[in-house]
Amino acid sequence: MSVKNILCTMLALGLSVSAAYAAPSVNRSGSSVIVKESLTDEGLSQAREIAGSIKTPEFKLEGVKDADLAKFCQAFPNASRLSVKGGLTSIAPVAGLKNLTYFELEANNVTDMSPLAKLTQLTRISLKSEKMGPDLKWMTGLTALREIEINAGSALTSFEGFPALKGDPRVALNGASPADLSPLKSLGSSKLELRYCTIQDLSPLASMPNLRELSLYGATVKDFSPLAKCAKLKQLSYYAVKDADFSTLAALKQVTELDGGLTKLDNIAFVAELPALREFDMFAEYVTDYSPLGASKVEKLQIWNMRAPDCDLSGVAKAKTLKDLRLWGVNGATNSAALANLTELQKFTIASSYNEKKGDPFDMAAAKGWGKLKEMSISGTKVVNSGEMAGCTSLTKLTLIRVNKEGEPFSLAGVAKMPGLKSITINDSQIANFEALAGCTELTTFEMKKAAGVTSLAPLKSLPNLKRVVVSKGAFPEAELGGFAQTVKVEQR
Repeated sequence: MSVKNILCTMLALGLSVSAAYAAPSVNRSGSSVIVKESLTDEGLSQAREIAGSIKTPEFKLEGVKDADLAKFCQAFPNASRLSVKGGLTSIAPVAGLKNLTYFELEANNVTDMSPLAKLTQLTRISLKSEKMGPDLKWMTGLTALREIEINAGSALTSFEGFPALKGDPRVALNGASPADLSPLKSLGSSKLELRYCTIQDLSPLASMPNLRELSLYGATVKDFSPLAKCAKLKQLSYYAVKDADFSTLAALKQVTELDGGLTKLDNIAFVAELPALREFDMFAEYVTDYSPLGASKVEKLQIWNMRAPDCDLSGVAKAKTLKDLRLWGVNGATNSAALANLTELQKFTIASSYNEKKGDPFDMAAAKGWGKLKEMSISGTKVVNSGEMAGCTSLTKLTLIRVNKEGEPFSLAGVAKMPGLKSITINDSQIANFEALAGCTELTTFEMKKAAGVTSLAPLKSLPNLKRVVVSKGAFPEAELGGFAQTVKVEQR
């Protein structure tokens, strides 16, 4: 096939000709010297010139090969910051960079990291290679490290050699299949990431003296109960974990926050056994019974796009300690009026949509018990009994987006009962009783775009604290945009 035909084929496929045939280049970006594709003799001269004008240059080599790295290391033996991405098979030349403090590598074919072993000034490393392994013995002498991010593959089967580090270093050891976590026992970190790791036993982490936050994102792990002995552990992420027995979470009496999602979780009975739990996130899981929340002290709850769509909110309504409730993309929800039992609620959010595919409208009768609510944000929702919003007597911020676009408009009559309301945003919604805003004497910001049912801004013009009004461009005649105090900024967008 001719070059012309190849180019035509690439264009037909939407591919970038310039990217495929990218020429080597050397450029400056801030304090970085960026080398792309290849380090030619001309490029080397350019890199020297640019680096000479920067006090502490960071070198970024992108799309380079082994020969390019060797050439660079010979030319810049005093480099202190280096990032390398490309088709490398070895980092042997890096061993000569004795002043290196930061090293980043993305090269899936590099197996041997031992050239870093004697670079004792390193304080930060970020390494990505699916073939690195089998252990971390090359790290033993790197005791000055303060940030470690390793993204490996199943070839990394042991954490043996992990260095003795001082203070509270940031550590992420991801994608590995360690037979034993014991090398981490004395690690003083308050946060630890073991994302996508295959873990046999979490018990060694109980010896970490300061562990407060643990991420097991995407990990394969069976039993969480050994973490019960991590006295300072407060936050656990088990997002996308595989093969887990979630009932073992009941042992974690000290944990205050659980972040889940994309798991096979279908039973949250364990929350009733967690006296310290205050924040709980669920996403794309199979829970249908939320009543165990009634025996918890959870204050912040998110239910997002659950795979078992039928959500009986009467179970959520039993969580009487809730202060922040977020319903995101729920479908098949029932008994929304029961949420009136959440008398401690301070923030309520319906994000994205509510019962878009199946189920009844949201019943604002829930607001009858929301005398402490400060913020309400509702999106993509059909609301009935909107006048009951008057129960939110402490509301300071109201946001309505794509609300009641068809059928009965959303009534703003209730805002007259909200003496502290300071901000209102209404977008793409159908509204009634706009005149009630004349009583919102503390209102400072009002924004309304693509709203039906509002023909005059007169109710806003006498508000003493109003500072800013934003409306859709062309939605009102010029006469309507006048008559505000000089201190009010009126914008059309």
